[in-house]
Amino acid sequence: MRRRTFLATFVAGATAGCLDGLFDGAGGEDATPESSGSTGGSNDTANASGVSPTRRYERCDRVAVAYESLPADVRAEFDAALRNGPYVTDGPLLLVQALDPSVSYVERDGTYYRPVVRQESGKAILRVVVEERPTLPTGRTLTVNNGREEPITVSLLEDGRVVAGPTAVEPGAITSFQESAIGTYTLRVRGEDGFEGTFRWHVGERWGDPNVFVTGGGLEADVAVADLPRCPWTA
Repeated sequence: MRRRTFLATFVAGATAGCLDGLFDGAGGEDATPESSGSTGGSNDTANASGVSPTRRYERCDRVAVAYESLPADVRAEFDAALRNGPYVTDGPLLLVQALDPSVSYVERDGTYYRPVVRQESGKAILRVVVEERPTLPTGRTLTVNNGREEPITVSLLEDGRVVAGPTAVEPGAITSFQESAIGTYTLRVRGEDGFEGTFRWHVGERWGDPNVFVTGGGLEADVAVADLPRCPWTA
C-alpha cells in the first residue's frame, strides 16, 4: 500500500484547473501478460456449479479481471458465451475455477461483463452480461476538509452531471461523499470569493479513500494506492 499526495494551485476567479491522480485504466485495473496457465487435462467431471473436483486453476479474487490476462482456454469459454449466446458444457467450466462470478467482472476494452452460471440437466451453462454500473463490494469515501477562512460549496460530478451536492461547508468543517460504482468522478469546489478548483476521484479496486484539503492556496489530496496481487494463474 502506497500513499500519494496530489497538489494544485488555484487563483481566485481563474478558470478551474484539474487535479488529476493516476488512472485505473479503463477499469481493468492493470491487465497482466497473457498466459495459458494450463496444468492438467480437460476430461474431469464437473460438479453442480460447473467446477471440476480436480482444479486446473486457483481462483483469482480480484474485482476486475482483465480479459487479456485470462488463460487461453478460459478466454475461449468467455468468447463463446459472448459471441454465440450461452456456452454449454458437460465438462468442467474453467471460468468459474479462475474467478468467482458472484464477485468478479471481466473487463474488456473498457466494458465490464458479469459471468452468469447455472446448472441444467447435468450441464454447466455460462452467459456473460454487460454490466453498465459495475460496483465494488465495499464502497469508497471522499472526505473534504475546508481549511479556508470562507465557506465553500462542494459538488460531485460524473460525466459533467452533478450526482451529489452542492453542499455548503463552513470554515473548519468536513463533509464527505460515498460511492461504490467503479469510475472516475470530479469533485468541484467553489468559494464565495470566486475560488474554484477540481479533483478527479478514481473509484476502483486499487484506490483507497481520499482526503482532500482545501486551503487558501488550493487543493491538496492524500490517497492510498494499493499494489494489487497478480492473479495466481498469470505468468
